[in-house]
Amino acid sequence: LFLVEGPRDALNLVQSGIPATAIIGSQNWSEHCAHLVLTLNPKLVVLAFDPDSAGEKATKTVQKSLKNLIPMVKLPLDKDRDPGNLTRAEKSALKQKLKL
Repeated sequence: LFLVEGPRDALNLVQSGIPATAIIGSQNWSEHCAHLVLTLNPKLVVLAFDPDSAGEKATKTVQKSLKNLIPMVKLPLDKDRDPGNLTRAEKSALKQKLKL
């Protein structure tokens, strides 16, 4: 399950068959959100927040919240990239890499 900041980010991934959900803003993570993610029972959570200071803060917050509860990886993104503008080729490569 990819966690992203906004609906556009999630929609771009979902349209390519990648399970994703938006936390609707980098500062909106809560223990309630953690519970909702865990009820989905994902095998892996991919932290795919924007590569800016807000996204980095969200990554650290979610990592702390879900630590020891579920496997997580951070999607490395260049400074000018975010999940909402990944190309089809990039999404296809992600699917292959993560065996989605």
